[in-house]
Amino acid sequence: MIQSARRPETAAGYDRAVVDQAWRLAALLDRNPHSRTRGSFSRVHWAWKFSDFPYPRFQEGVYALARLHDLDVPDNPLFQAPAVRQWVGWALEYWTSLQHGNGAYDEAYPFEQCVAATAFTGFYVGHAFARAQDWLDAPLRGRVKAALVNAGDWLCANDETHGVLSNHLAAAAASLECTAQLFDVPRLSARAEYFRDRILQHQSREGWMSEYGGADAGYGSLTVFYLASYWQRSGCRTTRDALVRFADFLQYFVHPDGTVGGEYASRDTEFYYPAGFEMLAAESPSAAAIASRMRHAIARRQVCGVWSMDEFNFMPMLNNLCFAGDAASHLSGGELPSDRAPFRRWFSDAGLWVVNERAYYAIAGASKGGTVSVFDKASSRLAARHAGLVAIVNGETFTSQDFRISPPAEVSADGNSLKMRVPWRSLKTKVMTSPLFLAFRAFTLTAGRVPAISRWVKDVLVGALITNKQRPRVEHERTLRVLPDGIGIVDELTLPWDRGVVRAVEQFTSIHMGSSLYVDARMAALDGEAASWPVKPRLTLRASLTTAGASWSVDDN
Repeated sequence: MIQSARRPETAAGYDRAVVDQAWRLAALLDRNPHSRTRGSFSRVHWAWKFSDFPYPRFQEGVYALARLHDLDVPDNPLFQAPAVRQWVGWALEYWTSLQHGNGAYDEAYPFEQCVAATAFTGFYVGHAFARAQDWLDAPLRGRVKAALVNAGDWLCANDETHGVLSNHLAAAAASLECTAQLFDVPRLSARAEYFRDRILQHQSREGWMSEYGGADAGYGSLTVFYLASYWQRSGCRTTRDALVRFADFLQYFVHPDGTVGGEYASRDTEFYYPAGFEMLAAESPSAAAIASRMRHAIARRQVCGVWSMDEFNFMPMLNNLCFAGDAASHLSGGELPSDRAPFRRWFSDAGLWVVNERAYYAIAGASKGGTVSVFDKASSRLAARHAGLVAIVNGETFTSQDFRISPPAEVSADGNSLKMRVPWRSLKTKVMTSPLFLAFRAFTLTAGRVPAISRWVKDVLVGALITNKQRPRVEHERTLRVLPDGIGIVDELTLPWDRGVVRAVEQFTSIHMGSSLYVDARMAALDGEAASWPVKPRLTLRASLTTAGASWSVDDN
């Protein structure tokens, strides 16, 4: 384990995880001093040349690079390495070259000009600049300052319109506040308050902050980080209180096996960003308990972390581990909901039902059609998982896994059963094709250059990939019941088809979400088999998801 006289033992797990990725981070950077893309972290663009787009968000890696340069722990190959200072300068310089004249940055395609890329990159570049500014020559310091303020001014004039994504809005608030304090620009602080207020106006009475209208544990942990950063810089007590309420909610979705989230949440994410909980630990017993428990999960690589992510989440997660190590302090542990005496908890707005028994901990996602996960507390493992039903009919695929806020579900008076009506939707896994890519790129490089048209394109894409739904004429009633050793399921289905197959699937996603289906410790518990039955006009399915596993049967109708 990495230890240092200059670093507290509490940071050791985070430091080790960061140092383990040092060579990967450096390998992504274009370190050729004569290259036109010198300083780019988009290796698929500058090295492989498989992409025409440099993905500006990859420049977020400049913060981890700067932090590794200063991280005095054993086995850190980049500590005080002379070349790193030059690399940081190149990476900052390249970031400034990707900025549009109006201050905006792109994320997924040329001329997108989006709040997310402008906020995220501005946040990490601002923190990297604060750490590395003494290394830079005066002209580069001036370019970075001008680009940060220009990005802040663009955020002052623009907003996210295609949905409420609290992690994006929190990044905007944190980025603006960072730049405002670095360069004494009060107007940016005023705009940061706008983004903060927009998040808090959509905070549920249950504590969670909105991600496309619902609660998501993975992105929730990222929201906690950016808002905690904003709170620490601004001293805003309202933000602190909102974060405490959010941590009180999120603690229910830390599982006994050290994993979080999943298909029961609004965006299906399973990763965990630790820094916000470390920063909030002294203010919130829930945050302290989460941070303490998840330190062990990170050390044992149980949770989805930087080791199991692709490059689109690698940079922000690596940065987050750096911030977590810097914030980590002594924690006395703390009790999470799964450690407590048996209880039932129904979050009606989020559509989440938590059942805690002596032998198991279960979470049901009524908001996602009644998904169920059962964890064996004695062995700290996932025992049974059910992500929903899938019907394959005449070459088309439909599913019961669909997101609804505040689903119409009824908890019994004794708290031991949950009954719901489940809407179905078509399940289509869209991918980019060569003709579609050519048409899309031609559009973004011509008409899509106009900001108003670019925003319209984003709205169309969100509709096509996320919000627009085609529904079959399926009637489905699902009842979940508490069993001594798990959760029972009874499905009553009326189907409009007379052929095809219905399957009960352990894990899948029915939405477009690039950050879903990463891996964590639960993967080892899946058996990969899906129970299936021939389609009939009426089907009654029964299941027991217990500490012994999952079993399914069908009634003869």
